[in-house]
Amino acid sequence: MNSVIPHSTSFPPPPARLFFVGIGGIGMSGLAQFLRWQGYEVAGSDRGLDEPARAQLYAQLRAQGIQLYPQDGSGPRNFQPDGFVVSTAIESDNADLAATPQVPVFHRAFTLARACERQGAILVGVADLAERPPSRGGLPAC
Repeated sequence: MNSVIPHSTSFPPPPARLFFVGIGGIGMSGLAQFLRWQGYEVAGSDRGLDEPARAQLYAQLRAQGIQLYPQDGSGPRNFQPDGFVVSTAIESDNADLAATPQVPVFHRAFTLARACERQGAILVGVADLAERPPSRGGLPAC
């Protein structure tokens, strides 16, 4: 990440329109599907949209009504989201974020917590303290 992306803390209820920057990752694609199931309108972009290895994932997302775009700024301009969902892997100078800078940005972990709360789930945090790159997250027991 080139610099810190400012994040919003006022998460909209369904049927808000959410745009996932980097939707092709396993965590982001799963969260996008969960929010679509909860009644949100969902779209997203990914740098690997043309990668054959992810074709099945992208087909599954499209089959659920999730619109997919290249990561060039065209998606947010066409979809007109109420909010972006990003992970820490997304750079602050990302073309999608730059295309509509007035749209609030929500971090993936914050979004997952709000989605689980909507289900009445108990949230549990997990941290990996081993001597390797740490992983953090919530248990997917929503």
